[in-house]
Amino acid sequence: MPMNTEEEKTAEVLQKYGGYALLEEIARKQKKVIAGVKVSGKTGKLVITLGFKKRGAHDIIISSKVVPMIPELDMESTIMFSDSNHELHDGNPDQMKTHDNVLEIGSHKEVNEI
Repeated sequence: MPMNTEEEKTAEVLQKYGGYALLEEIARKQKKVIAGVKVSGKTGKLVITLGFKKRGAHDIIISSKVVPMIPELDMESTIMFSDSNHELHDGNPDQMKTHDNVLEIGSHKEVNEI
């Protein structure tokens, strides 16, 4: 579909904005979002905001912000245990410990079968 005059003017402004800096930033961040979508299988976004502010009789200040919303991979959950000092351990600190396959119960020792 051919662009009308207004669309052509808008495209030209975006191309000239910051010496093509906006379009280059969009292209660079778009690649990051697409890579994240392909790896995670989740939805990503590229949010482009253009701000316009009047300065003087005819001057318009244009600002831009390009924010990539890159999907992240889900981390696997794990179980850890906290002790009385609130520190984390991979084993339960309250569980009875065994050493060299020997379980000590009072003064009696039993050899555990593995």
